Formats: sequence, structure tokens, C-alpha cells
Amino acid sequence: MDGEQIADGASYEDIQDSLHSEWCKACANAYQPREELELVEEEMRRSIDYCYHLSDWWQRQIGHREGLSLFLQEGLTAYAKEHAHVERSHGCHWAQSWHPICDWAKTILSYLSDARRDSVARMAPLEVEVEMDKQVEDLDNED
Repeated sequence: MDGEQIADGASYEDIQDSLHSEWCKACANAYQPREELELVEEEMRRSIDYCYHLSDWWQRQIGHREGLSLFLQEGLTAYAKEHAHVERSHGCHWAQSWHPICDWAKTILSYLSDARRDSVARMAPLEVEVEMDKQVEDLDNED
């Protein structure tokens, strides 16, 4: 069978290599949902943290500049306080509204990470034999 040509000039080795490649792609795709959940969870955390960071930054701007008129200092302070409040409100709102999503993602991730659940690691390798017959060749020739 080694080197024997079958449909479309492909050998059994070519088909085996192709199946191996498809198997590797399938394994990589099996981990994609886990990576996507981890990414979404991290992006939500960073977004909330950034809101709090901006709020703190605006708070630090209050009284930062000296030598300004009383009216300008008062206006800049009000502006900084307003922006600090807005950013803190965004962070709190997102943290509250995204909390159920984060909990759901953590539950799914813990399930996906459970070693007892990971049956793929415990399974023996699967060997697949591919038989090319005349029917497949006839279908290819119809195109």
C-alpha cells in the first residue's frame, strides 16, 4: 500500500498527512472557546479597572495647577470632579452589569478545566482507515 496512488493521484501517505493536519486544526479549535472566554473576561476586567484609573487621575488633577485665578481654579476643579464622577460611575455600572457574565464565564472555565471532565486526555489515539473506492472516483469525475 505504501506509495500506491489512489483517487486524484493522492497516496495513502498524502491522505494520512492531510487527516493529521485536520486533526491538529480540530484540536486547536477545541481550545478556542476557552481562550475566547478568558479574553472576554480579561477585557471586561481591564475596562472596569481603566474607568477607576481615570477617575483617580481626574481626582489627582484637582489643585494640580497653581497661580490661577479663583474663578478658573473653581471651574477646573468642578470639571475634574465631574469627570472623576462620570468615570467612577461607568466603572461601577459595568462592574454591576457584567458581574453575572463574569460569573458565568468562570463557571464555564472551571468546567472546561476540570481534569475529571477532560476525556480527550484519557482517550487512546484513534486510527482511521480511509478506503477510496470507485464510487468516490466517479463523483470526482462528474465535476
